[in-house]
Amino acid sequence: MKRFISAIAALALIAGWATAARADGFTPTGYAPSSDTQAFVVQDMPDGPDSTSMLLNRNAPQPETEALPRFCRSLTTNGCSLDSTAHISGTSLLPYCAGQLESCVQSLTLTKPDGKVVEATMVKQFPGFSFPAVPQLNIPAGSTPSLWRAEGVLNSAGTDEYVVTVGENWRLENGTVRYEGMNARVTPVKSVQGPRYRPTEVNYPIQDATGQFQSNFDNGAQPNDPDCAATDYGYCAAKVDFASGVRAEITARVSNKVTGWLHGRIFKPDISVTPIDSNFNVLRVAGDPVTVPSLYATVKMSEMPDSFRTTYTGIQVDTGGNNSKSQWWMHSSSDNRTLDLVPLLSKAAKDTASETKTYWAIKSIVSTSTNDRCLSDTSRLVGLVTTNAMAYSGSAPSWDGTSLNYQVAGLHYMPDGKTLVEGTYDLAIRSDVARCLYGFSNAPISATVSVIDASGETKSAVTTVNEVDGWLKLAAYGFTFSSPSIKVQLSQKATAASPSVPTAQKTITCIKGKLTKKVTGVAPKCPTGFKKKA
Repeated sequence: MKRFISAIAALALIAGWATAARADGFTPTGYAPSSDTQAFVVQDMPDGPDSTSMLLNRNAPQPETEALPRFCRSLTTNGCSLDSTAHISGTSLLPYCAGQLESCVQSLTLTKPDGKVVEATMVKQFPGFSFPAVPQLNIPAGSTPSLWRAEGVLNSAGTDEYVVTVGENWRLENGTVRYEGMNARVTPVKSVQGPRYRPTEVNYPIQDATGQFQSNFDNGAQPNDPDCAATDYGYCAAKVDFASGVRAEITARVSNKVTGWLHGRIFKPDISVTPIDSNFNVLRVAGDPVTVPSLYATVKMSEMPDSFRTTYTGIQVDTGGNNSKSQWWMHSSSDNRTLDLVPLLSKAAKDTASETKTYWAIKSIVSTSTNDRCLSDTSRLVGLVTTNAMAYSGSAPSWDGTSLNYQVAGLHYMPDGKTLVEGTYDLAIRSDVARCLYGFSNAPISATVSVIDASGETKSAVTTVNEVDGWLKLAAYGFTFSSPSIKVQLSQKATAASPSVPTAQKTITCIKGKLTKKVTGVAPKCPTGFKKKA
């Protein structure tokens, strides 16, 4: 049986809902549904389809009917027409920039441990489900993952091949397209052959056991095979780990409607955003992959707190396959519920991770948890927050009036039960946003980064702070886990020209040819290439 994405699951994923979900690549020991013992998994999961473009018709009724399926094969059929009544959620994997100027993947660069920089070569765009762009509505083309070769940069499987996916999520409603974020991923792969692999496709109508018709999206893989970053006829690009010491950088041309915050799985990030025109930016993100531990634990429900049993009663759980009688719960690392779940399951897991995988991935934070005007700027990318934590807040750092706070959680030991897990936390925030929070001038900023455990004690960590190219970069490395919070406090020496009290914000208009851009700050400056409008 192939691995399918159900319509209900896809709705949750595209909408960014945090939910318990089916474990595809990892099969823990299962327990019969009537058993008091339950199994739990916490590991990285994508917030949306990470290897396919997708069109989802939100007007389709439940239960689905043969006439109006959830998944559409195009933007002109099956309820996904582009008239004023259409309500469509879309994920557009961007194609390689081969003669294309916008909404595309421009390059992949890998740096070896010895510092040698290798420009990867795009080998092919995988076959599979796709759809053309609709320029008049600003809908980007939906393509497929691309395979790249970086000569001499070997991964853990000894190959020099990497799959790149950059996706933009959007929604069409009332004739207007609204961007809901983006994601990007670099995945080392090896070739796995098999006669049953095939490209992604939409299937409908499919009649289920109850006689109802369903549509589904087939991503071309099978449950018991290695996770596939992409598939072709008879071929799976199977996910493997990065080799130690390799750094990756991707450049893509994306809509400037992709704004707000990014989060994800990279170490020592470097980010830049350069305007192309009034609609598109060049986004460049570089960083080291991170090694992320996973949790697997079994507990007796009768021994758990009442609140725990209440949470995990009455919610549909997946069974690991149509013919399996086992069941378990699986949560994404960025699901905020895991911040409480991981410490609660620590004893059952013997405070030891079940396995580790390396990741290089970023994605949009769908909504910020702060109502501060400085952090909730929707006109541009504001910041990037990354960590290797087993569980972490899937939102932007929160602002309490004096510090930026972020919550993480994890187990203390790697799978060998002896090696301590050393945490990483990186925050890159636009300098003018940081100054906006505190009312600072353009004078240099100082900062302290503290890791505070659940008892309020400051934990040992190596912290760094620097400001370059309009970005303030802060980091904490080498701390151990349970459920620490990371606090960033900024300061600035008071001078006649730089008082340490809130300073009024100013807005200027910058021009570059026919382009205009408004910049707000204590002492706002126009971006490179722009000049202040008189």
